[in-house]
Amino acid sequence: MSASTRCFRTLVTACAVAAALAAPLPVLADGRDEILRRDLAVIQTQLDQIGFVVDRLEARQDVADPATTRFFLDTRQLRDDLARIADGIDEFLEPPRLPPRVPRALSGDYLRQEAP
Repeated sequence: MSASTRCFRTLVTACAVAAALAAPLPVLADGRDEILRRDLAVIQTQLDQIGFVVDRLEARQDVADPATTRFFLDTRQLRDDLARIADGIDEFLEPPRLPPRVPRALSGDYLRQEAP
């Protein structure tokens, strides 16, 4: 097995793990929530590192001879998928907030001259 095949398999495995973990997860209300957040932060760091590996692969593909190279990695699609995974993790870690509601004004006048 060549080094590029091993690198590609490692990259695909890392992407699959990241995709599985980026799927919608229930929010946990105890200490496990913090562990989950730290694990997702680790995955974000690993996604950044995978991005550097993709840069190197892309540079090597640019100088590869099409006459002797049978397959090329679709780095654009890989980058799109990595970005989609990273966006999913970001959305999980920082879910969208509802806009603040506008409170109605209170009158503040609670005294009456007559009985109700």
